Amino acid sequence: MFQFRKNHFRVNCADILYFEKKGRQAVIHTVSDVYKTNMTIEELWKQLDKQMFSHIHVSYIINLSHIRSIEGDEVVLDDGERFLIARSHKQSLKEKHLEYMRRMV
Repeated sequence: MFQFRKNHFRVNCADILYFEKKGRQAVIHTVSDVYKTNMTIEELWKQLDKQMFSHIHVSYIINLSHIRSIEGDEVVLDDGERFLIARSHKQSLKEKHLEYMRRMV
């Protein structure tokens, strides 16, 4: 759940591709829409299932279920978008993604 301009929204976690920090706002990218919120990335992170989402950079949180591949220092999502993985998050992302894939089998 999140809010923007006194409106409250609820988005299914499975539909979320990634969260992006833009200035003082967070942008929530879903399969079908894009939402803005005045919540911080950290506030959103507290609401998320840590087994389903992972930080890849100080400004990005991605949904593990929408990862198409991890190629070197980049992660590629189902929609083809590519993101650079911060060195400090690379090992954690690989471990979380592997755990996620094992749970899905």
